[in-house]
Amino acid sequence: AQKVVNGLPHVVELIPHMGQLSELLCLLLAITLVVPLMMRLKTSPIIGFLLIGLVLGPSGLGVMNNTNLAHRMADLGIVFFLFETGLELTIKKVL
Repeated sequence: AQKVVNGLPHVVELIPHMGQLSELLCLLLAITLVVPLMMRLKTSPIIGFLLIGLVLGPSGLGVMNNTNLAHRMADLGIVFFLFETGLELTIKKVL
């Protein structure tokens, strides 16, 4: 049964993955706030990422309840991390 509001289909029914989108946007907002804070504290942003995961995850505030989305984002983060590491790596450092 489709949810109808004021004679129109409800927005959540039109966009089936709206929950995932809001979780993703919340995660991106948290990252944009935490990374500059970690840089200001002169520590690694990775510590901030771990703290974000603890706070927003199912064990914390429960904002990120979709563990499948969290795993996909983590895999994407690993790919970007390895890519950045490869960009900074030179032959001289390897040898």
